[in-house]
This record gives sequence, C-alpha cells and structure tokens, in this order.
Amino acid sequence: MSLLQEKLDETLLTHGDAILSATGENQLAYKLKTQPGDLALPVDVVFSSPLRRALKTALIAFPTQKIVVLPDLREFDANAGLCQADLLAFVEKTAPNRKAKADLSKVPDKPWWNTSTVAEAPEAVSLRVQRVLKSIHKTITTRKKAVAIVCHGGVIREMTGTPKPFPKEFGTLRAFPMNFKPYFAKIVEEGTLKVLPATAESATVLLLRHAQSRAQEANALQKKIKKFHPAPHREAEDAKALDKKIRRFNAGAEPLCSV
Repeated sequence: MSLLQEKLDETLLTHGDAILSATGENQLAYKLKTQPGDLALPVDVVFSSPLRRALKTALIAFPTQKIVVLPDLREFDANAGLCQADLLAFVEKTAPNRKAKADLSKVPDKPWWNTSTVAEAPEAVSLRVQRVLKSIHKTITTRKKAVAIVCHGGVIREMTGTPKPFPKEFGTLRAFPMNFKPYFAKIVEEGTLKVLPATAESATVLLLRHAQSRAQEANALQKKIKKFHPAPHREAEDAKALDKKIRRFNAGAEPLCSV
C-alpha cells in the first residue's frame, strides 16, 4: 500500500493543475449522468479557468463556442499551472480545431497561480471573484446573451455564497457543485455580485464545474482506504472492490503538470 500512498500524496500535492480522471473523461464522453441536452442553454461565449481540468471540460462540452480563459477563475490556492504558450499547446493537443476560438490573451507569460507557501487569503479570493463576476456581468448586459462559466467547486461556492435556505435548484449544500453537472443561474447585485439559481428560461449563466480530476479521485481513494483499514472484518468482496480501484488508479498515474 506504500507505493499507492506515495502516488496519492503526490497527486494531492499537485492538485493545482490536476488532469482529469478516467471518470472525468467518461463524463466528457457523455457516458455518465450528464447528457448534451443538459447543456442546452444557448450561449456563444464560455468563460473558463486556465487550469487544464476546467479548460478541457470547456473545450469538449462547448465544441463550437468561443472560450475566453480568465486566470481569476482558478481554484483557491492553485499551486501550479501553464503560462500562455504552454496553455496554447495544450489547447492544440486537446482540441486541434479550436485554436482560433480559444482566447488566451488574459493569460500572462509568467506564473498567475499561487507560487507562495502561504495560503491565499479569503479576502484576496473574494476580491478576484468579484472582479471576474463584474467582467462577466458586463459582457452579459452588453451582449444581452447568456454565457457559460466553467471553473471549480471553491470558486463556485464563493460566487453563490451560502444562501439560506439552500436553493433546491442547486441540489444539496453538501454535494454542491457536482462535477460536470450544469446549473442554471443569473448574476445579481446584493451589495456584492452573486450568482443565484434561475430557471432555464430566465437564466443568463450556465454554471459548470469541471469533470472529475485525478486529485479528486485520489482524495476519494484516500477516504476509502482510511475507512477500510479500521475494519479488517469487512467482507472479502469489499477488499476485492477496493483493490480493483487501487489498481485502476495506479494504471492511470502520470505526471500532472510540466511546470
């Protein structure tokens, strides 16, 4: 189990720019719950985080739309990433026919991610989320068209706040936001800008968390292993199922970022 633990720890440490897991790839291939019709809100511009798990999700989920990459949509404490030239190469490899519709002009040629060992302050997170919402809201009101936002769980929760009671349109607070599940929403001003639920007819934003990443898969395996260890009396079938997950994870292990 030590080799697996080493790989899991490495994956979690490089969570900043984790690639998609096998489950995430299946989500993008529409082999799981979300189907193309679920993304039916007519949008022609998609705002995406520059982290590869989000950008790949945006490129595949929205195959004809313009993708605008905004570093402010990165996840909290993202500790790795790709500068503009490398990110362009990633786009060309992931979706060769999309280069012309991928706007990377806001991505600098120097690190835009967190290079410090100090955690990103909540106030700094709030400021950049407000900054990016202001920019997106301006696009919506100017163009009078809906947009999509593809980013991360922490950023989405910051955008939506923690409304009480929690809106049934968003599911449950514990599970929100689910990977590769679209949420219909709109941006409103309530002192600060917030993203609140809306009907499909009134929505101006399609909110989408990226498909599952390798770091999320590793975290789930960590929890399963911890749960299993204190219970050696578990059925043999449980041990066999866990072993199968571990072997599948190991088979998919690869370097997570080039920086």
